[in-house]
Amino acid sequence: MNKGVLFVLSGPSGVGKGTVKAQLFEEFEKCLVFSVSATTRKPREGEVDGREYFFIDRDSFEQKIRENAWAYFHGHEVGGTNPSLLEALGSTELNLLLDVGFNREVAEDAALYWTKEDGSLRALIETADQM
Repeated sequence: MNKGVLFVLSGPSGVGKGTVKAQLFEEFEKCLVFSVSATTRKPREGEVDGREYFFIDRDSFEQKIRENAWAYFHGHEVGGTNPSLLEALGSTELNLLLDVGFNREVAEDAALYWTKEDGSLRALIETADQM
C-alpha cells in the first residue's frame, strides 16, 4: 500500500475551513480523500450525515471510543473516582495519563504518563507509536 501525506485542516467554527476544503478539492480532486469524522453537535443547515460528519449522540460517541480505542487519553487534574479511567484501565492495552497523583495512584504501572512540559505529550505519543 502506498503511503500518502496527511493534511489536517483545523480552526475555530466559522473561520472558513469549508471554503478552503472546497478549493483544495476543486484543484486536487484526484489526489485527495476526505475523512469523515464524528461529532456530537447537531447538523447545520445543508449538512448531511456521513458527508460532513457522522452526527451521533454523546453516549454513542463515547461507546464507539471505548469499542475502538487504540489508547485511552486522560488529561484531568482532579481527583475522585473516575469510572471511565477505571474502565479504560481494564479494557485498553495502552493508557496515556497526565502525570498527577490521582492518576498514578489509580493506574500505577498500567499507564504511560505525560506532563505539561513542552514536548512531553509529543514524546510520549512517539514512544507509544514504537511499541
